[in-house]
Amino acid sequence: MASNEEGKIMLENLQAVEKLKIAVVEELKADNEKTFDEMSDRIRSMEESISKLLKLNKGAQKSKDVSEKNDSTVQTNSSFFQNTTNVVPEKSVLLKHVFNNVDWYQNDVIHSSEWEDHFNVNWRMLTLRRNKQYLGFFICCDPIAPPEKWSIELKVECKVDGRNQNCVIRAWERCHKTNEAQGISMFLEWEEMKHWYLVDGNLSVETKVTIIETSGFKKEKIRHVRCSNCN
Repeated sequence: MASNEEGKIMLENLQAVEKLKIAVVEELKADNEKTFDEMSDRIRSMEESISKLLKLNKGAQKSKDVSEKNDSTVQTNSSFFQNTTNVVPEKSVLLKHVFNNVDWYQNDVIHSSEWEDHFNVNWRMLTLRRNKQYLGFFICCDPIAPPEKWSIELKVECKVDGRNQNCVIRAWERCHKTNEAQGISMFLEWEEMKHWYLVDGNLSVETKVTIIETSGFKKEKIRHVRCSNCN
């Protein structure tokens, strides 16, 4: 009997321990779920806070960019008006001419285009054969009503068109104080010019002359007329 009672007590104790273990496991599980829920809530709250901060920063950056863009635009426009206040409109002349029978040029004989009147100045182009080896090219400017002392500073860009879309461009600057022609005495080698740029013995030349500065010429005066009958 004693043995049976002891076995019964042991069984009850084992059952009690098992129940305790189950209770402990359930409690731990509940604690873990609670902890997990708390951590999830905290993470969710942090994500919401971060999202709000990002939106605020993005809005602030956008506002800053717009402000800087406006400031930049205002500054650019301001500098534009400052720069254009004293800008003198460019005065340029475009001269075109076809020099005929260039392959028959005699040494040091001048061949010229017709005079053209631009900005109260007569202009023309001159070509000649120099030392039998080079083609010389020159610009002549002659003011229509020149003062006693005058000068015209020029930038010259000369383009010669040849066969097979070949072209050559030369540029230079000169200050003209007389009506004597100025330019480049060795503009092209003669044989090179004949081979690449003559078309049926003719030479097509296009020259842009830009007036950089003038001196000695009277500036036009602007007269203001007062009209008593004007409204």
